[in-house]
Amino acid sequence: MMNSIYFQTISKSINLNSYSTSENWFGYFERNGGYSKRIVNKTISIFLDYFKEDLSNFVIASSYYIDKNKLNDESEKNIYKDVLNAEKKLIEKHLISVFDFSNYFNYEEDNIFELQVNKLEKEFKFIKGTPTLIKDISLIAMCDSNMSYQDGHCFFISLVKNIIVYPHSEETGFGCLIIDEKKESAAKDFLSSIRLKNDYNVFIKVSNEIKKL
Repeated sequence: MMNSIYFQTISKSINLNSYSTSENWFGYFERNGGYSKRIVNKTISIFLDYFKEDLSNFVIASSYYIDKNKLNDESEKNIYKDVLNAEKKLIEKHLISVFDFSNYFNYEEDNIFELQVNKLEKEFKFIKGTPTLIKDISLIAMCDSNMSYQDGHCFFISLVKNIIVYPHSEETGFGCLIIDEKKESAAKDFLSSIRLKNDYNVFIKVSNEIKKL
């Protein structure tokens, strides 16, 4: 039952091809400087600290998947140890699926590969949010593309707070959507709380235009 409710929430609320074009997309924040592990850890801590009293209300929805051959590639030792450890834990929790794409490489011209990717990106797994799981999957989402090879989608959904939050790797930050525009949402207060913090820029949608706070 829980899976059905949250899958319907994603289907109704989010354009998976472009989150920011979703009708109830609210805004996002991003780093205003260069990429670093420090800024990734700080960004994740901002989310965890702000919602620390409400984390039990969040459900993690993940359709992340990773190529088995990339996961087992011994030459890829540029992956940070903490990222690799997080990846392994998330695979054990079934929040990242492992798939062997080598079976499909000869069929790209027949669109079989593309169809399989589209299927994987919509196969969401749901699990109650905990600080550790949220930290690990946010780390995977925000890390440099040379450190991890996952694709798919990841959302933190709270029906109580009327908010969907997603970690993003581009410029390191979190974006927000409102589930029901007729109800109060935590999205505005959350993004407003970032406005005066160093290292970040905050943007929200106002009358279908994206404006900096």
